[in-house]
Amino acid sequence: MEMTLYNPLRRLSPSRRLFSNFLGDDFFGWPELSSDAYHWHPVVDFLETDDMVRLSAEIPGMEKKDIKIEVKSHALSISGERKFEVDANKERYRSVERIYGKFFRSIDLPEGLKEDKIKASYRNGVLEISIPKSEAAMPREIPVEVQ
Repeated sequence: MEMTLYNPLRRLSPSRRLFSNFLGDDFFGWPELSSDAYHWHPVVDFLETDDMVRLSAEIPGMEKKDIKIEVKSHALSISGERKFEVDANKERYRSVERIYGKFFRSIDLPEGLKEDKIKASYRNGVLEISIPKSEAAMPREIPVEVQ
């Protein structure tokens, strides 16, 4: 019996092509179904406070060495590969629904961040990236003078 990977987006392929032609290829943020370059991308929460921005990306089943983070031209990129490793002689899957393969996600960052002070940590399948704001980008209170 041959194993096939389950792709929940495959059913949406015809309607997706219709919307992609009208709205653009990456309007929905979905990976290109026909592309072999990247099979999926992690979902990301983006939080901005007065003194920093923090991104949380779900990438379970990864090792630290398989995750790459880059900053270029005020864009933060997260990439890597989640590998499907199975011993075909011992394990016989009936179906595989989790997504494996290369992933890529790029997020535009706001101006005024200290990009040289980025900190990243990975725990329980969640990648946390913190970037402090520069002093000039932080909100400050302006005193009102009475005349």
